[in-house]
Amino acid sequence: LEFSVTNPIIYNITRVFYAENNMSSRADFRIDMAYPVDHYPYMFSKLVSVSPRPNSVETDIRGNVHAYWDVGLNPGETFSVNANFHVMLFETDWFDYINISSVEQYLNVGSHVLFTSSGNSINSTNEEIISTANNIIGEEENYYLMAHELYTWETNNIDYDYSLQGKDGVETLMAGEGTCHGYASLYASLARSTGLPTKYVSGKVFSNEGLTEGHAWNEVFIQGIGWLPVDTTWGSTVNDWFAHYDTSHLPLTSLSEWP
Repeated sequence: LEFSVTNPIIYNITRVFYAENNMSSRADFRIDMAYPVDHYPYMFSKLVSVSPRPNSVETDIRGNVHAYWDVGLNPGETFSVNANFHVMLFETDWFDYINISSVEQYLNVGSHVLFTSSGNSINSTNEEIISTANNIIGEEENYYLMAHELYTWETNNIDYDYSLQGKDGVETLMAGEGTCHGYASLYASLARSTGLPTKYVSGKVFSNEGLTEGHAWNEVFIQGIGWLPVDTTWGSTVNDWFAHYDTSHLPLTSLSEWP
């Protein structure tokens, strides 16, 4: 047994886009809407209806599904999109079932290599990032334990501050505080600097009232185990979220770099 799944819950989700041309001239633009997709073993999604039908639906190299509408509006005209989904989520636990000896050396093939590069918000070649990561993991060579040590350090050393919107991984490290974007960018920066393929996941979280708000977290790839969810924001403010998924999170896109 590699994981357990319990407490399934089904959400009826509607994604809405609305545009109105308040200018004095025609406006031409493209709508890009991310569709929820299956994330085995904790999420399964089904498109129920969409109106109007998109001009195209494409899957990018990272597995994200995007629907596109090419729209032209004259002054005063409006346009709206309604897409309805059924999403089943499971509380999923890997942590209590991981066989550490099953961790393998990384192969240089597979989708995980798309999530190893350094960029602007996820800067894994920054000297402070590299030094901090090396100090955290020390002599540890097991990739799973490395990923957990980075998670533990970040949840214990970075404070949440909503006023620090838009700070990247390096800025969050230097300030010692940030928002979910900063937490996710920092974890991806630290992890990638040690050779761990790491996604930046953008999505929604559900409140007890069923409302949603934007959120960011990570998935880290361990050869021999697969992609494991990691939320250092949640880990530092709510509950433990390493190799554990609860039904509060709805992933929409997996990114190698925040746009």
